[in-house]
Amino acid sequence: MPISFATDSTESSTGIGTWPLWNSIYSCTSTTASITDVWTPWNYQYSSTSATVTTTTSVSDHYVWLRWNQAGRFEYVPMDAGVQVAPVVRNEAEIAARRELVQKTEEAAKVAREKARELLLSVLDDKQRKELDTLRYFTVMSEKSKRIYRINTGMGVSRNIDEVNEKGVVIKRLCAHHSDYQIPDWDHFVSQKLMLEHAEEDFRKIANFS
Repeated sequence: MPISFATDSTESSTGIGTWPLWNSIYSCTSTTASITDVWTPWNYQYSSTSATVTTTTSVSDHYVWLRWNQAGRFEYVPMDAGVQVAPVVRNEAEIAARRELVQKTEEAAKVAREKARELLLSVLDDKQRKELDTLRYFTVMSEKSKRIYRINTGMGVSRNIDEVNEKGVVIKRLCAHHSDYQIPDWDHFVSQKLMLEHAEEDFRKIANFS
């Protein structure tokens, strides 16, 4: 069914919630019009006109979504009033300062990763270090249950733990890790190793299984 945009071109409002204003100003009716695609004209720069619609609003030079995202409010723009979004202009000093900050942040993260990897290596035995270097995983055994787990280090920290049998066949996959994703992956692997070895029951209580 063809649709049109029926609006009240005389209404001007500020400080009204986005959705109520949107639904009162931009609404779909079943009257005849040449516009059949609702979302396209809503979400892009558009001008909605139709000879068969008695009341028409024309909005130009702005994106509706951009207006929505400005503090979650929608200020109705009257006909023929365009919204000009000024580009962010930074001088050379600001650009240099931002680049320096990014570089320092990346360097600090690199140092943290290196230290975390050294910590992991310090708690692994020779067999586990060899597995890590050649296979990108290492196996651990629970002190109480004697279950065997394979901690994979090449796939992130989520769903990276396999419970395996004596032949290395995967029985279950576990997922449990630190809630802070900002810390290096190697620190996650250290905590997973220590919990599986010494606090396996607690680990399995919080882990997801698949």
